[in-house]
Amino acid sequence: MGYLNTSDHRSLSSLLLTLRNPRKNTYQSLVDALTDLWRHEAIRIELLELLDILDGRIAHLNTPLGLPYDIPLRAHATYRQEEILSAFGVSTVTNPARIQAGVYFHQKTQTDLLFITLEKSEKYYSPTTRYLDYAISDNLFHWESQASTSVASETAQRYFNHEARGSNVVLFIRRARQDAWHRTMPYFCAGTAKYVEHRSERPVQITWRLDHKLPGDVFGEYRAAVA
Repeated sequence: MGYLNTSDHRSLSSLLLTLRNPRKNTYQSLVDALTDLWRHEAIRIELLELLDILDGRIAHLNTPLGLPYDIPLRAHATYRQEEILSAFGVSTVTNPARIQAGVYFHQKTQTDLLFITLEKSEKYYSPTTRYLDYAISDNLFHWESQASTSVASETAQRYFNHEARGSNVVLFIRRARQDAWHRTMPYFCAGTAKYVEHRSERPVQITWRLDHKLPGDVFGEYRAAVA
């Protein structure tokens, strides 16, 4: 599909990853996956019917993410992890990718992706992975690094000096791993952020300043989630 630009190509791949949930080698190309979708008329009809419904459910104005790359994500929109990884070209319909850690450094765009779950139950998180994450205000966020990250580590130094080094940080936040119906919750794209300060030796606690202020209802929910 050479007529699609990078952003459109990744957006389509993201849609197909969400709808078809393929395994590696299920499809040989994006065209192959799209052809498979086209065979399912019921899904196509339902997608068209959903467009008007979803349009009316937009709760927050969203804006371009602001990275100097062709990344089809918008600040204050919600995404599943596979959509985020697809937007960065990490996951494709031919080679789906998933990560278990809450952090991912995308080397090509020099971007740290921070996946943050505020409510951490004992069922899914061990004592060493129940990091202290919460919204301080509508534009300040307190985040705790992985337990193995120390102040002197290269990872922490990249966080502290990301502006000077030309790297980026993007926060993706959700209240809990699952909703009341046991469905996986998507992440709210809080957008790009800048380092403010840190404390503690290991793990490192960092305050980030968000480039896009959290909407009032989102800030209230994120503050209440850890109250």
